[in-house]
Amino acid sequence: MKKSGLIFIIAMFVFTGKVLIADSPVTSTDFYKAYLQIEQVQRAEQHGILDGHLAGYLLDESVSIDKKAAVINALAGKEKVKNNAVTFKMFLARKYGSTHKELNLDLLNGDDLFCLGYLTVADDYSNAGEALPILERAKEKNAKSYTVNIIFALTQAQIYVNNSDKCSAWTVCDKVRNDASLNQDLDPYAIDIIFGYIDKYKENCK
Repeated sequence: MKKSGLIFIIAMFVFTGKVLIADSPVTSTDFYKAYLQIEQVQRAEQHGILDGHLAGYLLDESVSIDKKAAVINALAGKEKVKNNAVTFKMFLARKYGSTHKELNLDLLNGDDLFCLGYLTVADDYSNAGEALPILERAKEKNAKSYTVNIIFALTQAQIYVNNSDKCSAWTVCDKVRNDASLNQDLDPYAIDIIFGYIDKYKENCK
């Protein structure tokens, strides 16, 4: 094979890889931009790594769930190897009096389960199935939260997209959008950002 042909194939592989990475309901729905007035969201956007300051914010029971989601969403968009979920487990272990390897998820409150699940899929959306049962537990404890339900749906959508089923990815998110029983605890601009991305999958439902 000529050198130019090899370079072309490598270039196509890199280009295709970027397309696949970009096509992600979890990392491309950058709704944190609706919350950039919050210092912790700015910090997450700038650094992309969960530190003690941000972990403390996520564990603060006085902070609303949508603001916690915005911090994690800002972390999710960074193209770097991340171990934020493992870091958060260490802080959870300290809070709940265990080690991160022996952390009992049954003891976690709904917000802590949500943050752990969302951080897990944000770290590695190619393995979204690992996060789904954690987020499902969070949803059971906070069933009426729009924020919790839409992140759960985005994680489901990620699994569908990973399996080339974009119609189902749109359907699960649209179901949350139309659920009038949910508490609208997410900024309307954030919702617009999410569906500005997700609605492109609707064309696959023809």
